[in-house]
Amino acid sequence: MISKREVLVVDDEDVVLGAVRRILSAHSIEHRVAGSAEQALEKINEREPDILLADIKLPGQSGLELVRKCSSRFPSLVSVCMTGYANAEHVLLCLESGAVDFLPKPFTVEEALSTLTRAGRLVEGDAIANDAPVECFMLDGHTWARREDDGTVTLGLVRTFLQTVGPIESLDIPVPNTMLRQGCDLTRVTATDGHVHRAWCAIGGRVEQSNGRLESEPALVSADPYGEGWIACVMPTSIEEEIARLQQA
Repeated sequence: MISKREVLVVDDEDVVLGAVRRILSAHSIEHRVAGSAEQALEKINEREPDILLADIKLPGQSGLELVRKCSSRFPSLVSVCMTGYANAEHVLLCLESGAVDFLPKPFTVEEALSTLTRAGRLVEGDAIANDAPVECFMLDGHTWARREDDGTVTLGLVRTFLQTVGPIESLDIPVPNTMLRQGCDLTRVTATDGHVHRAWCAIGGRVEQSNGRLESEPALVSADPYGEGWIACVMPTSIEEEIARLQQA
């Protein structure tokens, strides 16, 4: 449970630190704060927290550098990045640095809590190792993409994401003929505990088809995530470039 975990929040904006502290205090989540990467490392060396929630833009050493160092020095520490720059480049940079998730600013109370809930379950070791088929390209910890013979790309959720979400109540299914963008929402998953989790899209494109079965059978996505639990099929717009980004992350 996230209430049993300690979170270290790192941001150089007092208004952000204050907002996050109010959220955490209201839900009895232990926390400390730091205004820079250097101060954060001092606090981590004093006592290692369970979760690091760090803005990527910090004075001096960046939040991405902080997360990279923590991934190397403190492998049990679960990191989440925050930023007001929510695009594919920043999502992939965050995941490449060692973060398990990305919290775009501004965020709601629910978005913060759902992200930290998933992070807390990773601390608890609930997620299993990646088991996606070898032909799938991965947006690590979130979604998979598979090229089909007709030029389309099938998209779905990786099992590691589903393990940290828990039992599913419902999913937002992409609407045909709408556009999905790499690093933006593929779907929002509502768990039976009420939390809504965002899954970032591995490959962008125009939605050709969506899996309507999931509206009446949401559990199918957990039962068979790489088969009948697929989310959508898209006609990609920049597939080679986007695959290259995934492979670099």
